[in-house]
Amino acid sequence: MASQDWVTDDNERLRAFFESVRECVNLLPTLMSQYRRDDEAFAETVDRIDAIESRCDSLVRGLRHELVTTDAAGSSAGRTLQLLDDADRIVSRAECFAKELAAIRPDLPVSVDGALLDMARTTSKATELFVDAIDEEMLLRSGDRISGRCQRVRTLERECDERKYELLDRLFHDPRVDDPLLLKEFVTTFDEIPNAVEDAADRLLYDRGQSPSDDGA
Repeated sequence: MASQDWVTDDNERLRAFFESVRECVNLLPTLMSQYRRDDEAFAETVDRIDAIESRCDSLVRGLRHELVTTDAAGSSAGRTLQLLDDADRIVSRAECFAKELAAIRPDLPVSVDGALLDMARTTSKATELFVDAIDEEMLLRSGDRISGRCQRVRTLERECDERKYELLDRLFHDPRVDDPLLLKEFVTTFDEIPNAVEDAADRLLYDRGQSPSDDGA
C-alpha cells in the first residue's frame, strides 16, 4: 500500500499526532528516573504525559471525523482508522501507567526500579522506530527501510518481554519483596506499552501487504 493511500488531507495534523506519540513515550525514561528521587519533577512529568494523551485524543477525533465524512482517504479509510487507534493506544497505556504509579506510589526495590527504567528506554527506542517508519511511509521512502524499522520494533518488544519475565521470577522468589502481587501489576501494566507499539508497527506492515515475519530488513 503506497503512502498516499492512507494519509489524509490534513497531513500536518497527522504528523502532529504521531510526533505526540513519540513525545509521550520518550517521557517514560524520565518518569522512571524521577520516581522517588524528585517528587516535584515527577509530578510535572505525569502532568505532561496526561496533557499529551488529551492532545492525542483531540487529534484522533479530528482525523477520524475527516476520514468518515470526506473522501480524503478513499477506500483505505478503515485501515487508516485502525492504525490511528493502534497508535493512540500506545499513549493511553503510557498515561495509565504514569497515573497509576503516581496514585499508588509503591516502594520499588532497586532491581524493579532499574528493570522498569531499562524497559522504558527500550520502549522509547521502539516508538522512535515506529514513528520513523510512519515518516518514511508518508514520504514514500524505501519499503525495505520501513519494514526493517518495524521488524526492529518486534525485536525490542521481545527484549521487554524477556526483562518482564526475569523480573517477575525475581519478584516471587526474593524474600525481601514485601508485595510481589502489587509490583506484578505495575510490571504487567507497563508491559502493555511496548505491546501496543508492536501492534501498531505490525498494523503498518499489514497495511503495506507484508507479514511481520517477512524479512524486510
